[in-house]
Amino acid sequence: MFQAVKRSVKSILRYQPLTKTAAVRKAIAAAAVNGLPYCPAEEGDLIFSLIQTNGYNRCLETGFHTGSTALYMAAGVEDGKGSVASICIDDDESTERGLELLRNSGQDGRHKLIRENSNKTLSEMFLAGDRYDFIFMDGWKTFDHLAFEMYLFNQLLETGGSIVFDDAYMPSVRKAILLLKTYYGYQEVDYAMHNQSRRLRAGQLLTRWSSHRPYRAVTKTIDTAKQSPFLDWHFYRKI
Repeated sequence: MFQAVKRSVKSILRYQPLTKTAAVRKAIAAAAVNGLPYCPAEEGDLIFSLIQTNGYNRCLETGFHTGSTALYMAAGVEDGKGSVASICIDDDESTERGLELLRNSGQDGRHKLIRENSNKTLSEMFLAGDRYDFIFMDGWKTFDHLAFEMYLFNQLLETGGSIVFDDAYMPSVRKAILLLKTYYGYQEVDYAMHNQSRRLRAGQLLTRWSSHRPYRAVTKTIDTAKQSPFLDWHFYRKI
């Protein structure tokens, strides 16, 4: 009974994806294998729209898996001749399928897969002075790991850049987002500007076990050097 109601609600509140991402969805559908995780159209559209709307062209993600989020990013930066770097320590069937998805879509030339632990790679990127304007977080999600990554993400991200979080319903991810908003002055994006309608939100609320968004996005609004923790080492604010 419950499953029937759930299917009915999903049908009535079915998400209407962006026309511009039709080729991405088609490529993912052709490559999809049951049991492997692929980026939902509504989340992929948020990624694509944020990149296109803001003219982002240097993208980074933690996690790669089936390559579907990397494909949305690559499609988003295509006009700007940008690039996408994925950090993923996994070496399995889904990773190889992800690389194949990008090759078959003609996007492998703008993508780089870094097969290392993100703790190591992000630190090296920070020390090398690398900068990005878009980051997608879908790596390891314990809070200690996330807190470390948030510090480095904040250093790597240009002012005006955005971070999208997958699995934002998880307590550890919610706390990581709160850390960015409380300590570093990040602001939640206006989801309505990126095809994330009230209809979509209603569908999420009615078909999921959590009242929290399944994914979220925040934007860096203050230069790193001007953020409170970098101006005063006595700075403290309870999260």
